[in-house]
Amino acid sequence: MATLVLASDDGLWRLVIPAGQGGVIGRGAEADFVLDHETISSRHATLVAEAERWLLGNAGSSTVIYLNYRVLRRPMWLAAGDRVQLGWIELRVILA
Repeated sequence: MATLVLASDDGLWRLVIPAGQGGVIGRGAEADFVLDHETISSRHATLVAEAERWLLGNAGSSTVIYLNYRVLRRPMWLAAGDRVQLGWIELRVILA
């Protein structure tokens, strides 16, 4: 089973999401996956898991989410090598 890893190139940020697990990415205590940075909303993005795929969506944040340098206007499936920007944090999608 694949694991989703969202990691910054500088190594400062890393989220590891097990296969089949989804949830909310955010800064707040209610987030399933925490990115503790001032530009991240308490509930910033959602990940919906289906088998070995993850669907990225907006969790109601007023801060724009980018996928591959384009504004995420609707939920989109992630693929290895994709770039996700949440606030000022840019993460690379790795399927391990």
